[in-house]
Amino acid sequence: MKYKKIIMMGTIFMTILAACDKDTDNGGTEEAVPTTIIQNKEIYRIAEPVKVSAARGAIVNNVDNTVDIKELEMGLMDLSTDYFPTDNYYLQEGQYLDSATISSWIARKSKDQKDGLNPTLTETGDILKDEKKNPKILSHVLEQDYVNSKGKIQGISLAVSLNEIYYIRATDEKGLVYTDEVAVDTTDNGKNEVEEQGKSIAETILKRIRANSDIPDVPIYLTLYQETNKGNIVPGKFLASSYIDKNDNTIGKWKEIKRNYIAFPSSSFESLDRSLSNVLSTLEEDIQEQFKELNIIMTGKLLYNEEELSNITLNIEAPNITSSETTALIEYVGGKIESQILPDYLPITVQLSGTNEAAKAIMIWDPSEKEIKTEIYE
Repeated sequence: MKYKKIIMMGTIFMTILAACDKDTDNGGTEEAVPTTIIQNKEIYRIAEPVKVSAARGAIVNNVDNTVDIKELEMGLMDLSTDYFPTDNYYLQEGQYLDSATISSWIARKSKDQKDGLNPTLTETGDILKDEKKNPKILSHVLEQDYVNSKGKIQGISLAVSLNEIYYIRATDEKGLVYTDEVAVDTTDNGKNEVEEQGKSIAETILKRIRANSDIPDVPIYLTLYQETNKGNIVPGKFLASSYIDKNDNTIGKWKEIKRNYIAFPSSSFESLDRSLSNVLSTLEEDIQEQFKELNIIMTGKLLYNEEELSNITLNIEAPNITSSETTALIEYVGGKIESQILPDYLPITVQLSGTNEAAKAIMIWDPSEKEIKTEIYE
């Protein structure tokens, strides 16, 4: 079996920066950005010197599910490539919306929080009833910046993250804590009220950004994202987007984003693609038969773009797996993938975890190179 060892750097692949000149439309020159391609996908180079986000850590505090955090960060990058191509722009973490700004925006609007974009709380004395009647909608605002080879800002991408479920945690005057949850959209009118309210919030955010003289007047790619619930293994989804030219301070029109994850196993996936669902079920059964003593469970998520399958991620849980068993299992699954039981033109990622979900190994099938890349963690 042909393996190539890789090293994963968080959610972003850090690559060495390099550049070459090319002509621009206005007769000048700008440095083109050599493109890194991983699993048939172009990856942004990171602007140097590397700058941390002005809102570093805020997303972890504001977004409940880690799968949503990853999809917000990686999904926004993927979507941004249509407007800020990887061969022209470097990626830089957001430098303009700091933690204090985001915190003020996700607060409830009140006399003390005039910048709050979440509904004002009508207080009746019943904390849980009041919170349920006026659920918070805005959860977070993620900023990504796109710069040229000299580090000058050229564009900004934003993900306005919205609650599908509002998880209540309120404290009364005596210090007693109340918890509950409520769906943001409780209507039955055929509309997604989360999206409708999100669009209104996004308009306000855009106007505030354009009114801020500290934020350069550059194009903005603006998206709406609806989070999943806390326990879900697949993330929520991007709902809609709009590209706003520099000098514009209003949103002209919204474009639906067709980017959805489906869980395996699930009835929805079986209904959508029974054949592939059966293949994955058989793969799980084969692994369980080969490694009977490991009590293996396999789950997965499948990414569909424009209703076409574009990525497969499988998670194999094997409690108490040993180092030698890890190697054997990776070899076995790699052989199955190379035998093309799954579509070989799709990126496939297999993540192996042991006790308490500790990462043991990761395997990637790269369709462009037709080989498996793997990393086994010691």
